[in-house]
Amino acid sequence: MNAATTEPKRILIYFDEPNPTWGYLPWLLHDPLLLAERMILTETRVASADGGRFEPDLSAAVVRSFDLVIVPFPHTIRDEFVGDLLSYLDTGGALFLVQPSTATGELPRAIADRADIRDEGWVAELPYHSFSLTAEHPGARVLGVPEGTSAYPHAKHARHPRYSADGAAVLTRIGGGGDPDLVVSSSSRIMLAATDVFADLQAHEKETLDYYRYRRAIGYLMLNGIRELLGYGFVVQPIQKPQQRWSDMFSAYAAGKAHVMSVRDVFPERLSPEEALTRLHDADSLIERSVRSLTGGRLDEGREHYDAAIRILSECMAAMTQVDRFLIRGWQANALFDHDYGGGLLGFAQTQWMDLLLEWMTMQLDWITRSGAKRVHAIASMTWEIMAKYYPEEVRQFARATDEGRLEAVSGLYTQAYLPLLSAESNVRQFALGHRALRSILDADVEVFLEPRDHFNFHPQLPQILKGFGFEYAILRCLGHLGELSPVLAHRIRWRGLDGTEIEAVPTYEGIPSPHLPQFWLDAELLGKADALGYPSLLLGDSFDSTLDFPGEKEHTFLNAVAPVAGTWVTASEYFEHTTPAEQSIYFGVDDLYARLMEVWSSFGCLNEAYGWNRDVEARILSAEKFGAVASLLSDRAKERSRGDQQSLEGAWKQLLATQDRMALGAPNYDEQTPPFPLEPGGERAAKHYWGFHLGLLPEREKFNTMGMENLQEMLTENYAGPMVPVSRYQKVVEAIESSRSSADRVLGDALSSLACRIGPPKDDGLVPVVVYNQLGWRKRDIITLEREFPAGRIRSFIVLDGEIEVTHQVLSQQTHPDGSIKTVNFLLMADIPSMGYKTYFLKPVEERI
Repeated sequence: MNAATTEPKRILIYFDEPNPTWGYLPWLLHDPLLLAERMILTETRVASADGGRFEPDLSAAVVRSFDLVIVPFPHTIRDEFVGDLLSYLDTGGALFLVQPSTATGELPRAIADRADIRDEGWVAELPYHSFSLTAEHPGARVLGVPEGTSAYPHAKHARHPRYSADGAAVLTRIGGGGDPDLVVSSSSRIMLAATDVFADLQAHEKETLDYYRYRRAIGYLMLNGIRELLGYGFVVQPIQKPQQRWSDMFSAYAAGKAHVMSVRDVFPERLSPEEALTRLHDADSLIERSVRSLTGGRLDEGREHYDAAIRILSECMAAMTQVDRFLIRGWQANALFDHDYGGGLLGFAQTQWMDLLLEWMTMQLDWITRSGAKRVHAIASMTWEIMAKYYPEEVRQFARATDEGRLEAVSGLYTQAYLPLLSAESNVRQFALGHRALRSILDADVEVFLEPRDHFNFHPQLPQILKGFGFEYAILRCLGHLGELSPVLAHRIRWRGLDGTEIEAVPTYEGIPSPHLPQFWLDAELLGKADALGYPSLLLGDSFDSTLDFPGEKEHTFLNAVAPVAGTWVTASEYFEHTTPAEQSIYFGVDDLYARLMEVWSSFGCLNEAYGWNRDVEARILSAEKFGAVASLLSDRAKERSRGDQQSLEGAWKQLLATQDRMALGAPNYDEQTPPFPLEPGGERAAKHYWGFHLGLLPEREKFNTMGMENLQEMLTENYAGPMVPVSRYQKVVEAIESSRSSADRVLGDALSSLACRIGPPKDDGLVPVVVYNQLGWRKRDIITLEREFPAGRIRSFIVLDGEIEVTHQVLSQQTHPDGSIKTVNFLLMADIPSMGYKTYFLKPVEERI
C-alpha cells in the first residue's frame, strides 16, 4: 500500500493525567510496522476520575471520529457507553483496552464476547516477581524469542482479571499460572491487556538492567496487535536490529513533533496554526518517504528524508523562540570500594550493582555513537580507579570516547564529598587526587565543575580552588530542597571568589523555576518565560543518577543530534565555547550559597562523629607528610622507604576521602540505633527515621518503600536481581578511618623516631629530654600539655629547661610510686617552637619544692 495516497489513521489515546510517565506511548506508534501501511495521527485526552476510578469518555460522539481508541490504564466503562462501543466496533472501529471493567468490577459481557474471552473474575495478586511470557500465537514471534520467554515484568502484589481465551489470539501469558494477558480478538477489532502493563513497566525504569528490552517487547507486541486491529494482519517474523533502529528514529521524530506542538501553543503569534500545519505536513510527508525508502532497502535515501523532516521541526522552533537551547546529560555515581564481599564489589546507590552501571553506561555510549549526541560524566574518581582494575576493557572504551570528544569528564572530585562541610585541606585533596586519577585512567583534564543536581557543593572560596586546578568553567545548579543559589538574570556570569578570583559560570536562572531545569527540555510555558525575559541561551540538563533514564531521554538523544528541536547536544565545555561571554562579575557569599539537608544521603546518622574523625585523621596525615619529608631530608633513610611512606600516605588520604562521600559521611550505626520513642505493638512503621532509620525494625515489605540508603537499589527496584549489600556503611567508614589513621601514625612515628635519634644525649645524665614538634608553617608559641612516665626513684620533683633557661610549667596531675617518686605526670608548658621544626626541652630533677 502506498502510504502517501491514503488518509492517515486517526488514533485517540487516553491519559490518566496530563503528563504520565508512560507518555511515550504515542511515540511508539510512529513505527514502520504501522507507518509502512498508513501514516497515523494521534490525539491524547485526559480521562475524568471519579472516586479513584478513571472513566474515559467512550461515547459515540467521541470514538466515531477515530480509527482506534487506546485506554492504556485500568479504567471503568460507564454502562451507557457499552452500546456505543459495540456500534463503533460494528462500523470498523478498533479498541485497545487495559484492564477495562464496569463500576461493579466486571468486564461487560458484550465486550468480552466481542473479544472472544470469558472474564472469570479478579485474581487478588500476581505471583511475586511475576513476568508475562511469550505465548503460542505466531504474532509473538516479532520478539525473536522462543515461546515461554519472559517478555515484560509486573509490579509486586498487583491484581489482575483472569481471562479464558475462547478463540482469541493470545500473545502473552502471565507467568506462574498461564492466564492470558495480551489477547487479540479473532472476530472483532479489540485487544485487551489483563495486567496494568504500562504502569508495571514504569515501576522498573530505575536500576533495571533490561528496562529498554522490556519496553521494546511491549511496544512490538502492542504494535503487532494494532496491525491486526487495523486490518494489516500480524507480522510473524522477528523484528531485527536494522528495523529496531528505525523504530528508534521514528519514535524520536514523534517526540520532536509533540514538542513543537506544545511550544507553538505558547507562541501562536510567531508561528500561526496554518503555517505550523503546513510545515508539519511537509515533515510528515518526508517521514512517509523515509519509511518507504528504508523498508525498500534504500537506506541512504531514507536517512536523507528523515534528517530533512527533523530539520523542519528545528526550523519551526527557530521561528518561535530566539533562545538558543543547549542540552547536557551527565552520569553521576558515588564511591565504589575495593571490597569483594562475595559476588560483587562494595558500592552504594549507582555503584551497588556494577554490572548494571557498566552496561547502562555502555548502552548510553551506543546511543551517542549512533546518533552523534554528547554526554558528560561526574562519576567519582575513586570509582573510576576500581572500575579500571576490575573492568579494564569497558573503561578503555570510555577513555576512547572521551578522547574523541563524545564524553567529557566533569567535577573531578575523588569522591562525591560535601565540600562546604570539609576543611580547606580536604577540599584541595579531593581535587588533587580526583584529577590525578582521571588523568591516569581516562587521559582527561577536567575543565568544568558540574556536580549532580541532588548534591550541593558550593562555597565562596571555590572559584580560587577551581582556577588553581585548571578549571575554566563552573555550572551552579542544585535541586531546591538540598540548597539554594541566588538566581541571576543572565545566561553566564563571572563567579568571583573570596580572593577576587573569577571563573566563567552558568548561574541559577532567575525567573525560571530550577526544578524544571534538569529535564532535557523546558516545558512550553517555561520556555515562553525564558524568551520573554530575554535569555540569549539556556543550558538544559545536568548530571544525575547513572542507571536512571529521564522520560524521553532516548528519543531526544537521537532527535536533537540531527538538528536542535529541544536543543543542541553539547559537552559542558562546548556550551561555553558556543555562547557569548559573561558581562557581569558576581560574588556569592554564604547567604547566597545556602546548603541544607546535607545529611540526607547518609541517612541522618553520625554526622558530627564522622566529621570529628575526619579532622583528627586529616591532622595526623598532614603531620606524617611534613615530618616524613623533614626526616628524609635530615637523615640517610633509604629512598625506597621514603617512597613507600609516600604511597602509604596517599593510600591514607584515599581512605579518608572515601569516608567523605555523601553516601558514607555520617552513615548511621544501625546496631546501636534505637527508636526515638517507645513503640506500641505493630508500630514499627512509625519508628522509621526520615530516609533511613533502623531497617531491622521494619516489616519485610516496608523495606522496599524506605529510602534508607544502605541497600538503595534493591529497595527501589522491582524484581531486583542484583547484589545485596551485607556490609553497613558505618562499619565500612570505621574500617577506612582506622586504616587511614594507622597508616598515618606508623609513618609519623617512624619519622619522629628518626628525628629524635638525631638529638644527642644531654650533657647531664640526669636530664630527661622531651621533644616537641610543630607541623605548622609558622612559629608557634602556645601552652601545650605533656605527659611522662618515670621508673621508681628517678624523679620526685623537676623543673623544665630550654637550654639553660628555666621554662614555666604547671603540674596538672601526677601519680607516685610507693617510695614517693613520680610515676606519671601531666603538666602544662609554655612552648615556643619554630615552623616545621622541633625543640628539645629537658626535665631536670630537683629537690622537692614546698
